[in-house]
Amino acid sequence: FRSLHVHRTEDRAAITSSLEDEIIALIETPENGGTGSLIPVHPNQDIPRKPFQLQALVKYKYLPSGQFEEVKSRICLNGSAQDSEKFQTWELKSPTAATYAWLAIAVLGVKRGWKPFVIDIRRAYLNADMQDPEGDVYSISNPSLTKEMVRLNPELAKFIQNNRIVWRVARAVYGAKQSARLFYNFLRKALEGLGFRQNAYDECVFYQKSDRGVIIVTIHVDDLFGVASSTKASEEFFSKLNKIFPDGIKLNDGNKLNYLGRELDFSTSGTLTVSMPKHTEDCLQGVKGVARTPADENLFKVDPNSELLSASEKEEFHTHVAKLLYLTIAMRYDLGVSVSFLTSRVQNPTKEDWSKLMRVKKYLNRTKNLKQQLQPSSEQVSVSVDASHQIWGDMRGQTGIAIRVGGAVVYARSMRQKINSVSSTETEIVAVSQKFSKPLWLMQFLEDLPFCADAEYAAPGPIVLEQDNQSTMKLWELGTAQKGNSRHIQARHFWIADLIKKGMIVVAYVSTDDIVADVFTKPLSHAVFSKHVVRLGLISGKVQVME
Repeated sequence: FRSLHVHRTEDRAAITSSLEDEIIALIETPENGGTGSLIPVHPNQDIPRKPFQLQALVKYKYLPSGQFEEVKSRICLNGSAQDSEKFQTWELKSPTAATYAWLAIAVLGVKRGWKPFVIDIRRAYLNADMQDPEGDVYSISNPSLTKEMVRLNPELAKFIQNNRIVWRVARAVYGAKQSARLFYNFLRKALEGLGFRQNAYDECVFYQKSDRGVIIVTIHVDDLFGVASSTKASEEFFSKLNKIFPDGIKLNDGNKLNYLGRELDFSTSGTLTVSMPKHTEDCLQGVKGVARTPADENLFKVDPNSELLSASEKEEFHTHVAKLLYLTIAMRYDLGVSVSFLTSRVQNPTKEDWSKLMRVKKYLNRTKNLKQQLQPSSEQVSVSVDASHQIWGDMRGQTGIAIRVGGAVVYARSMRQKINSVSSTETEIVAVSQKFSKPLWLMQFLEDLPFCADAEYAAPGPIVLEQDNQSTMKLWELGTAQKGNSRHIQARHFWIADLIKKGMIVVAYVSTDDIVADVFTKPLSHAVFSKHVVRLGLISGKVQVME
């Protein structure tokens, strides 16, 4: 509380109330409105292991629009003191649905007119029982936290020793290394108990088919996104969830949803519009001026004589790049090639790199109102792949990829190739093989959902692969590799050729001027770049990138 910057005087009351609610939830039994997560240990009782510190955390929570939402409090166990080696690796993290998986579900839901919804499970972790490889887990509250606990429940005074209380941790308290996974296990069993089936390709996607309709749910820790084919199906699902979770669920099933830092706008029929205004503004702090593109032709050229940034400047550079990377992956695909280069420079950034960073930010400042518009015209999965040959200083290539569902981009990346190639044809082969597992996985993922299971709907395959290198296409058609290709190039080539032969891929020629993945391979002129930005579905009601 002392370390939190209090914006307004009235916030003190909100912070106090929030902390009190959190403490009561932990220390009181379910009969008294709590969860029974912390059970006091009598001072005379010996405990078999050292207790972990409890700490109170308070933060201001904002909507993706930047609007203040609420004061949020957590009483957390100091999990950093836990020994990770005592756990299996999978026990230390909760799986989350792939971003392009839930986005593809949203797009197909839009295409079919299904109702979207977002659910936040209140005090989610505390629904799961604590489990630990070393037996019971214990925690200890510091004097100030102990004082608050006793004020709220005077009967706890008899458990005080040295102004502290030792607690046995009965539930998956926030902060413990294993708590996220324990809650995922609880939620998975709860959904399966309601008749949901787990997707065969993503363990965080579940669906249910009944005479009331179809529901598909995706999980990101304690935040759920889903679509329902009917109101009856969704209302029954929401009612059953409220009975499973004592603290209830926070439900939004309107046309405008907030999910994982994004604003999802479904208010226009057949369209999903995605925006991140708050995160965009966070990326622009202190930026002045504008630029027409995020980079010039010298992006990949590195001046060895440029001065290194100081330690503090290096840390600031890293922070800026990390924020831009999150925005790029989430929706601002047009920043891809520039951010890809900048991420390669975070270890030893120079003044020149700082200048390139500022160029990206100035472009973002000019186009900060851009939103991603997804308007699926079909359910076809297609992928656009392109590459620039030997564009890096060490002669590596740069790969660009965009995956679409019904023409709506659900995944886009720009990345440095991991191996060298001796021709542009080889570079294209490396590009396709480097990331083609993504659309292949997406196809299989969608085929295991009720979108495709209903007899009235056709499966979304085969995948349409857009390619602008006709030499590469000819080699795939012939099923032969270039003479002199090394074994690793041949392996990549024949993998794709085999998928084509099996009918899983249909290759379509697209000219270099029109292939959208070109925007992820190198800096482009403003005119060409702007056309690709529009093809990515990035639109704005205030500043047009085509200007």
